[in-house]
Amino acid sequence: MSLFKNFRFRTRIILVCIVILLLNSIACGSIYYNYVFKDTLKNYYSSSEDMVSQMRMHLTNEMRSITEQVHAMYSTVLYSLISDYAQKQDSSTYVKMLGEISDIISESYQGDRYIHSASIETEFGSFSNFTRIKNHDFKFMDSSMKKYFDENPQETICWYPAMVSPIFQGNEVVIPVVYKFRLDRRDIFVMVSLKQSEIDSYLKEVYDSYNQIFIADKDNRNIINCEEKEQNILNYFSSEEI
Repeated sequence: MSLFKNFRFRTRIILVCIVILLLNSIACGSIYYNYVFKDTLKNYYSSSEDMVSQMRMHLTNEMRSITEQVHAMYSTVLYSLISDYAQKQDSSTYVKMLGEISDIISESYQGDRYIHSASIETEFGSFSNFTRIKNHDFKFMDSSMKKYFDENPQETICWYPAMVSPIFQGNEVVIPVVYKFRLDRRDIFVMVSLKQSEIDSYLKEVYDSYNQIFIADKDNRNIINCEEKEQNILNYFSSEEI
């Protein structure tokens, strides 16, 4: 301060003006930075929302198509086949049912890039189209998958987290989706297993920010790229926000 007093009046005025200009520049710069930061953040959020919306629409449309095929398959063929066998329960009807269910599964899902496999699970046995080798240690009707429907009888569809296919042999990771139908007081289940690798490929092809994308189910279980780090992020959100 004493040094400032020793300056001539004119010099003091110049220094005061310089200080005022510097403070004004800092204040304006800070305000502009905050404005640009908020605007950039808003644009980023908007872009992310658009990306998520587009991704969700694509996957929802794919699943809607698969679900329609499942219901069409059940109502047009499975209902009559299984109902017929439930009444007769003879070997010839069983063999006929094996062949026709194999054909309808192949016709319904042949060429669908997202379908790994499909099977029909009943109290009479498990039916598929014989393109994959069955894991005979797995019994759907005795599994935790079936137990979920026993504990939640009002549910007619359930997604399960990514896992190695429980029904068929191999190491490919799938995302099982199970549909439940009611037939003559019996539950009939259609399990469609989605290829995690194909969903992964779609995301890589379409989105540059693939490494920042992950998908979880309603219980925060892994569907795509949702490991411990991503699950910790989900813990910050309420179920309503998710």
